[in-house]
Parts: sequence; structure tokens; C-alpha cells
Amino acid sequence: MTTSIQYKKNMHSNAKTENLFRKIQNNENQWFAFDFILDHFNEDQKVKIRKYIKQLIKEEKTNEINKNQ
Repeated sequence: MTTSIQYKKNMHSNAKTENLFRKIQNNENQWFAFDFILDHFNEDQKVKIRKYIKQLIKEEKTNEINKNQ
């Protein structure tokens, strides 16, 4: 299978999972779903995920500050 096809399939799968996750209304159930997802990663991968999330938060804050100026 070519890389392009694999990438498209991966993106489609991720989108389906993300769409389902967003449909969870109960915060506790969101936590359980996210916890289940994280259980499939080792600690080094979780550190990378946390760093990535922190970077996204910084970008959001920067964008919000720039928007309000």
C-alpha cells in the first residue's frame, strides 16, 4: 500500500474517532474515553502528547491576544 493511501486511511480513521469523541456529552465519559485512548501509549509517547497539547494551548493564547489587539 502506498504511503499516500495509508495516510488517507489513517486520517479517515482518526476523523471518525474524533467525531465520536466529540459526541460524548458527559465530561466523566469523556475522561474515561480519553483515559482508554492514553492507555494504548507508553510513557514517552504520553510525554510527547502533553508537550504537543501545551504547544497548542500556547498558540491559542497567542492567537487570542493578537486577535484582541
